[in-house]
Amino acid sequence: MVEDRFPARRWWGTSSFSGDAEVCEHVGKRRPSDHCYQKEVTPHALAPQIGLAALGKLPSGRFHLGRPDLQIPFHVCLSIGPRRKAGPPQFKKLIFLTFSIILCYLKTAMLFPKNKKFAFTIIDDTDFAGIENIRPVYEFLSKLGFRTTKTVWALPPKDKFKGASLENYRYRQFIGKLKRQGFEIALHNVSSGRLTRQDILDGLEIFRRYIGSYPKIQVNHAQNRDNIYWGVKRFSILKPFWRFSYFSGDNPDSAYFWGDYHQKHIKFTRNFTFKTLNTLARDPHMPYLDHQKSRFSNYWFSSSDAGNLAKFNRLLAPSNIDRLKKEGGAAIIYTHFASGFVKKNRLDGLFQKNLAYLAGQNGWYVTASELLEYLLTAGAGKPIKSRELLKLEFWWLWDKIRR
Repeated sequence: MVEDRFPARRWWGTSSFSGDAEVCEHVGKRRPSDHCYQKEVTPHALAPQIGLAALGKLPSGRFHLGRPDLQIPFHVCLSIGPRRKAGPPQFKKLIFLTFSIILCYLKTAMLFPKNKKFAFTIIDDTDFAGIENIRPVYEFLSKLGFRTTKTVWALPPKDKFKGASLENYRYRQFIGKLKRQGFEIALHNVSSGRLTRQDILDGLEIFRRYIGSYPKIQVNHAQNRDNIYWGVKRFSILKPFWRFSYFSGDNPDSAYFWGDYHQKHIKFTRNFTFKTLNTLARDPHMPYLDHQKSRFSNYWFSSSDAGNLAKFNRLLAPSNIDRLKKEGGAAIIYTHFASGFVKKNRLDGLFQKNLAYLAGQNGWYVTASELLEYLLTAGAGKPIKSRELLKLEFWWLWDKIRR
């Protein structure tokens, strides 16, 4: 398999875009060509060579623009065709190249480290979590080689929600053990309930003291007034109504404001959830910047909805795993391990079966922030366009309607 390094890419092919199916020896196909050469370019640097500026969009540097099924890279894919003594007229060549690019682009697949076929991770919501009802889950995940992300509260909940926090010594020891094993610890607000700015800042320092650093990931919790860009503020199309929002963690005039610290310490914030396992297929821009929320946030990302055991087992059915592998995608599942995964100290059987099947595939199993950081190096992290953001909002709404 050809090794790629982002953002620069190595492309193999013939010195002319016309020619037969001769392929470089670097690809291990047929005989070496006299015209074979190597060149390091970025995808956008190809524009002058192939004259495709009229397309308005070149393939992103995040993708392998060849034929992954044949392991034929981009230039070779273009060079396949009958050899001609003289090149075709320029407009015919442009048409040929345009359709070749489109065909190659349709065969794209994300490249992951160590030749892994897809990426997978889980974010576990801390609602109602204690040691007894989640420890068997994490023991099983560790045994299979998964390293996922666990959210926590720094302070005890102040409302109807239950769950342990970092102020509980035994729970804190348990969370510390997970971190040493390679699991990521993230934030689900500092607690549940009405929290003043001082409560939030104290909670962030408690998190840093016990975990060793500020969290990279924040996931807004339920109806907390201190949620960042939550409620109607999740949707760009509803911006005229943002000022009426119940949630005010991003409002400097609010008693619940902590947006300045959110931007300072939190790198990734979760927004939309979708019903498909391949999160990257639904949100190919993540992590992205949202210029309407840039004052008090950094990068935004999406996740796949598996809020309880039934949804998780349905989403992680072997057929969906096979599809994820075939698509070469990336899944960030959002769930609540405290919601029925463990009953009478026994882990659900179907959950074990599905996870064992997943572990047997050639996947890249990392924490959420590690996956998001990789996507940044692969070309993500740009400001999202308004029409692309509207697409995400539409798909979120459509999934809600379908439920």
